[in-house]
Amino acid sequence: NEVILQNLRQLVSTPVHIRIRIPLIPGITAIPENLRAIAQFMKSLGLKDYDLIPYNPSCIDKLKKMGLTPDCSLPKRPMSREEERECEEMMDKALITQ
Repeated sequence: NEVILQNLRQLVSTPVHIRIRIPLIPGITAIPENLRAIAQFMKSLGLKDYDLIPYNPSCIDKLKKMGLTPDCSLPKRPMSREEERECEEMMDKALITQ
């Protein structure tokens, strides 16, 4: 993660438009503490554009087909639209208030 954060810090000094893509995994990345930390980091760099990428359990089958063992803690169902909205509201609120 530190390498990603450092790369992002360097990118902000360039003229490129930066849009942060955040994968949402229920109980792992789609939790208030994580989303607030991401928003705080984005805000510290002056970034505001982001996309939330909802979790899709099809990755489990893809990993199996590749001969890999998926993490058994990964959810077996996709995120609901309501869960996505809640994450988006958390991000928007954190980007505004922090």
